[in-house]
Amino acid sequence: MKNNIVSLICFITLFITACSQQQAYHATQEMGKNIAKCELIADYLERERCFAQFDKSYEEYKKERDAIINRKQ
Repeated sequence: MKNNIVSLICFITLFITACSQQQAYHATQEMGKNIAKCELIADYLERERCFAQFDKSYEEYKKERDAIINRKQ
């Protein structure tokens, strides 16, 4: 719980300091890794799936994000 609070404070601080979208994306990915607690999953394959959801590069994220935004317009 304490890690979640610290992560949330860091996350908010990043946005207040007007960081770039890429910096915010990477910070969010790191926070997600902490929140997910993937390392606590005993089964190897499940643990790897858990970590994999946070391993998308910023470029992949941006491409998917832009596609969704363009689809809505």
